[in-house]
Parts: sequence; C-alpha cells; structure tokens
Amino acid sequence: MNIKYLQTFIKVCELESFTAAADALGMTQPGISKQVQKLEAVFGVALLERDANSVRFTGAGREIYLLGKELLALWDKMNAVALDRAGALSGRLRIGASTIPATHLLPPVLALLHTRHPLIELSVTVRDSRDIVELIHQGVLDVGMVGMEPIHGELWRQVCGHDRLLLIGPRASGSNAANPDALAPAPSSWDGVPLILRESGSGTRAAALQALQREGIGAARLTQVAEVDDSGAIIAFVRAGLGFAIVSELAVREEVSTGAVTAVRELNILRPFYLTCMPETRERPLVQAFFHAADGPATADGPATSDVSERGKI
Repeated sequence: MNIKYLQTFIKVCELESFTAAADALGMTQPGISKQVQKLEAVFGVALLERDANSVRFTGAGREIYLLGKELLALWDKMNAVALDRAGALSGRLRIGASTIPATHLLPPVLALLHTRHPLIELSVTVRDSRDIVELIHQGVLDVGMVGMEPIHGELWRQVCGHDRLLLIGPRASGSNAANPDALAPAPSSWDGVPLILRESGSGTRAAALQALQREGIGAARLTQVAEVDDSGAIIAFVRAGLGFAIVSELAVREEVSTGAVTAVRELNILRPFYLTCMPETRERPLVQAFFHAADGPATADGPATSDVSERGKI
C-alpha cells in the first residue's frame, strides 16, 4: 500500500471535502479522488460516500480512518528518527532540472546539500521542463526543479523562485548604441522580426509565448529563424546577429552588463520556478534533505523556496 493514499484519505476525512483536501495538499480534486479510489481498491471496500454537498464514512471507512491515524503517527515517528540521524544520510538522489534552474538555482543548493550530507550520491539530469516532469511522473527521477508548472495533476509542486524574461538583440552600434530602444519591435511591428526560440518543451518558451499573448501577439505573427534547446547557444546566436531572442534575465545578465548583447525590453511577466516530486516521495529523508537545502541558498529574488504551496493544475 502507498502511504500517500492513506494520508490523502485521512485529509479528506478531516476536512470533509475533496476540494478542500486538494487545496491543502497542493493537488487537483481529480488527483485526490484517484488516490482515494486506489486505497479503496487496496482494501476491496468502499471507504467514503459522497454527493454534491457532503462526504460521509462507510462503516469500513470510519474504522480505516481511526486505524490509519495511528499508523500515520507511527510513520511520523519513523521519519523523525531518520531526520534526527540526517548527518549520516546516504544513498542516491536522482535530481532533474531544466536548463535555467540547473545553471543558476541548483548549484548552491547542491553545494549546501553536499556540505550537510556528504554521503549522498547526487545524480543530476538536465532536460527541458516538460521532460523532467515526465521523468518524475514515471519514477525515473526523485525530485525536480523546473521552469514551468507540472502538467501532471498528481505531482506535488511549490514555487522556489522567480525570473524575468528579456527580449535581447545584437550588440548596439552607431546611433542604436545611444538609443537601444530603437531596436525594440513594438507590438504593432512584430511581423517579420527574426526570433530565435527555445524548443517546445521549454519553460522559457512557454512563458515567452504567454507574455506575448498578453500583448495581443499570437504565435502566428512570429517569424522563427531557429529553434534551439540551449540558452547559452541562443545568446551566442544573438551575439552573432542571427536575430532576437526572449531569454531568462538570469541567463543573460553577464552579457547584458558587458554590452555583448542589447537588452531591448523586459516582458511583462514574472515566471515562477517550481520544486516538484511525486507526493509519495515528498517525505523521504533524501528528498526532505534536498528541500531543506533549497530553503537555504538565496536567489536574485530572495530565498529559494516560497512558503506557499501552489495547487496543481491539469
């Protein structure tokens, strides 16, 4: 039996609502229902009855609820023992990260984690956000740090930082050096502007298209000259004069400060980064140690993790 299913069932019982339990656990209501159904399948008996306005115990459900609370109390004690011995934590932690978090947010987290728990073996996979989320959902990875909200409603997620997006262009020269805004395509003149975009699974690309959509600029109006799966390569292509690009402020900060590329404008969007994992792995000692380390290092926007868990969306 998956202990998470029991935890979800008890939360529904305590709040007397699938919707309230979803909000409390950072999941979707269908995800909550699915976990309760899986628990019912384990025991082979219905545990809850519900209608449009209420949730009620079955006879078996009340007994499972009471015994389950005792079991979870024991489970919490077991976790406490493990955390008390955190200095001796060992094992392999499989971490996934999309490009921007892997380069700019994850390194200080892993350095702190290694300092605290030198026996943990760190395995890091860097892919685009969509691939990392899928690998976590498949159980290939334990935990991830990504630039777009996980599409799987079952995954736990929490905001761990923010980023801004910049439209960048080639280095200004001549009159443009005195007036970089002259390079900026206005919303009415985006047609024909050569853009270098990230691949379709990228959180940067998704956030960029969302920001442009807010300005009334649909994808059909964009002229894509290249699709690239690496932020560093995109910046190099912009430097070479291939076109404009919408990139993470974190990724291009040094190039902008040295004048290697021109920051044309900031897009009107604040993109969140997410820590994410399957709910049943969230309380594992190795994953908890990673989350504790992620609470430590500071980012450009302050502490790495927010204390507000966001509800999942499908």
